[in-house]
Amino acid sequence: MDTELSLTREARRIRRDKGFSRLVVRALIFLLKELQLVYYKFADWYAGRMVSSPLAIGYTALYNVSPVIENTPAFSFWYELDSPHIHHRVLGEYETEVVEELIANLDEQDDFWEVGAGWGYHSLLLSESINRAVAFDPDESRTELLRRSIDRNDFDNISIVEESVLSLDDYVDQFGTPNVVLMDIDGWEYEVLPSSEELLNTDCTWIIELHHDVDVQAAEGRSPEEIEDLFQDYGYNVTRIREHYQQSWPGRKLDELNTHHIVASR
Repeated sequence: MDTELSLTREARRIRRDKGFSRLVVRALIFLLKELQLVYYKFADWYAGRMVSSPLAIGYTALYNVSPVIENTPAFSFWYELDSPHIHHRVLGEYETEVVEELIANLDEQDDFWEVGAGWGYHSLLLSESINRAVAFDPDESRTELLRRSIDRNDFDNISIVEESVLSLDDYVDQFGTPNVVLMDIDGWEYEVLPSSEELLNTDCTWIIELHHDVDVQAAEGRSPEEIEDLFQDYGYNVTRIREHYQQSWPGRKLDELNTHHIVASR
């Protein structure tokens, strides 16, 4: 009995020590992320990219973005500091292959739809080069920052649709037929695209980000090739661009494909 009681106490102590260790690790990770955030804020402010004060409280900031692609105008951009790919966006280096495709397929009289727009990076970047942009996103906090960016830049040709999209056909009567649709909706393209038959039967060019690691896709037996086949069934030519791979640490590219974009055009 004494031996069993001693083992029980030892097991409790081990569990307690493991729990404490996990808390310490989580606290250190949180602290490192906060220190990294402070570093980036001051570095961007010093370089003239951050308009807001680096001492401002909160997780949003105003940036001046100068895209690295030639002849692409600079713009101001409100953004959440703890969001993914922040530095690539701030430096104007975000999805350069995608931006090049957008520029190649859009003229000043054309209309552009950004589905899954988030903070509206692509709509803001293209605003001065096209007729109109429509940014779709259901996240109220992100669309509010996009509104602030639109006001800051004094753009009058970006419309916002703050709702989840079920079919893009529902918006053709309101906004007309777009010339280019950019879509990044984390797996929901499997629901939205098949229900957008009217738009699929136009000469619109589509640029879609497809994910290889979405749990719902795996559970339902779906794959990115299903979307590629859908466009081909509608008579589109489909090419792949911007393949992005999983990384175990910065600088190392692994064989496991994480996301890629397709361009579907006629």
